[in-house]
Amino acid sequence: MNCSICRSPAAPDELEAGLCSTCRATYHSIFQQRPPLEPGHGLMGGTLVVEQIIGVGGSGLIYQTREQASGARVAVKEIFPAGCSRDGYQVVAAGREAQTTLAECTDHARNEANVLAVFDHPGLLKIHATFEENSTVYTVMELLEGQDVRQRSGGGLKVEQLLDWVGQVCDALETLHQRGVIHGDIKPDNLYVTEEGRCVLLDFGAAIYYKAGRAETREMTAGYAAPEQLPRSRHREGPWTDLYSLCATLYHLLCGRLPAAEPSVRKKDKLVELHQVRPDVPEQVSAAILGGLDLEPDRRPASLEIFTALIGAPPSRFAEPDKLIMDWQFDGRLRPIRAVDASADGQVLAAGGQSGTTFLSPVSGKQDPLKLRVSGQLSGLALNHRGDRIVAGSDLGTVKLFSAKGDELACLLEERRIGSVAFAPNNMLLAAGLFEGQVLVWNNTGAVAHTLEGHDNMVRCLAFSPDCKQLASGSHDGTARLWDVTTGQELRRFDEHDQVVYALRFSPNGRLVATGAADSVVRVWVTSEGTQTRTLRGEGEVVRGLAFSPDGQWIAVACQSGHLEIYSLASGRRKAMIAKDKQLVGVVWTQHGLVSVSEDGRLRGWKTDLFTAS
Repeated sequence: MNCSICRSPAAPDELEAGLCSTCRATYHSIFQQRPPLEPGHGLMGGTLVVEQIIGVGGSGLIYQTREQASGARVAVKEIFPAGCSRDGYQVVAAGREAQTTLAECTDHARNEANVLAVFDHPGLLKIHATFEENSTVYTVMELLEGQDVRQRSGGGLKVEQLLDWVGQVCDALETLHQRGVIHGDIKPDNLYVTEEGRCVLLDFGAAIYYKAGRAETREMTAGYAAPEQLPRSRHREGPWTDLYSLCATLYHLLCGRLPAAEPSVRKKDKLVELHQVRPDVPEQVSAAILGGLDLEPDRRPASLEIFTALIGAPPSRFAEPDKLIMDWQFDGRLRPIRAVDASADGQVLAAGGQSGTTFLSPVSGKQDPLKLRVSGQLSGLALNHRGDRIVAGSDLGTVKLFSAKGDELACLLEERRIGSVAFAPNNMLLAAGLFEGQVLVWNNTGAVAHTLEGHDNMVRCLAFSPDCKQLASGSHDGTARLWDVTTGQELRRFDEHDQVVYALRFSPNGRLVATGAADSVVRVWVTSEGTQTRTLRGEGEVVRGLAFSPDGQWIAVACQSGHLEIYSLASGRRKAMIAKDKQLVGVVWTQHGLVSVSEDGRLRGWKTDLFTAS
């Protein structure tokens, strides 16, 4: 749980000792006044079981609970404000002040639930239900694991990371504003970053439907509240109000100061130029934030979209579990998965594991396990365009061609250790990358057409161009190379990576080739010139897979860390990030959607319009 005073994470031994090591707050005094429900206590008619307390706030306690029926874990907030006490399990408000506080807090909880009930967005806290029990109100919500933005930064907040979170927040706020809702209380405490990097807006008790002209008094946070939220303001609230509070939050996080709460003081106490106190803050970012803090709403950036463009924040979107079009698990005997490929039409997908290969149709979900006889462990596989042939290579020295039924059609190579294999789109050529650094190319007669030499370490990935005239190779030597398939000559050498090149892919028109490496960088090259046109730096670690969208406008990046990131090639900006799986080994993008495969055998697919819609 977090300390209710300074919100720092509390270690178990601190809880046992009853003292926060950060601010010296005493948990014993908090729990003596507001004792939590014991583990094992049933809520919501016994459908939920309390497991542990995970948070304490001014308005109540937050528990981790388990659903009896499904075993799923959810968070439950019990409205139990300071000043109240407990009689048995009942929350008791003794005295007029405590009764007023309890009534305000329960109204706050109901308002939050009512506002969020109509939304389904990864940047907005999901409320599952509210119920009344023990003379108070409980809110059932998604269980988040992470920290607020201040805690997550750990005192060393990087501007690039902050702007990524801002992009997510702006996307969530735009969703709210389209429905006529403003959050009304944006501040660091209400921006929560999960372990996978999803930034979620919390605490909607101050939210209002601004288009309805409601102007009830709400509790605001001084310094973050916009001038139009203050009493006697001549301006009405709207999306510009949330923009002000977001900019106040950014200002505070970047320079350690809050803007003056009163407009009269602000006119005398000028804001500092952020790029002057923080040299790592770009000047245009500083200007955009100060513009968002203008006392006059009509002088702020006209929309969140414009503000996002001004600061250069990536408009990140996270895919949600209910947006999945498929979620399957490969046969456990195949794990760990080592390679993945798909037919040109996306109807057949093959994934190869330690003990063999499985075919799977993304349309039907039917798995046809095949045991391919290769020496040693599978190190590479590739499907032909029709999906009726598969070439497999092993780490102990064979390259074999199989039918879709698993029948061995040809043994092309023996006693040479293989790092990767590839099929040409015209089904007339095969290639294999060797541990020693050579690349062998076979023609349709089974004869070796070329031995390509240049790499001085294992060739880890291969890809033919769409017109079958070029072959790209990536190696443990940190380079990628482009070859003329007809002559066997090296055309280009790409040596900007300084670590293993694990993945490469041609764009659908063949004009670009993308390379991804262990340095967590994706580089996009113009094949005709050998020049670099894009450098994409994500949050993942080792890049293990790449895929262009069928229209060539987007690129998917699969990382060993489990991140799956989607970038616009036109702008180089990230449009989406999914962080759901462990150790991704590959990604495929077809007309049917985007498919990722993880080392533990999980295959997941998403509708591509989730990411590419403008």
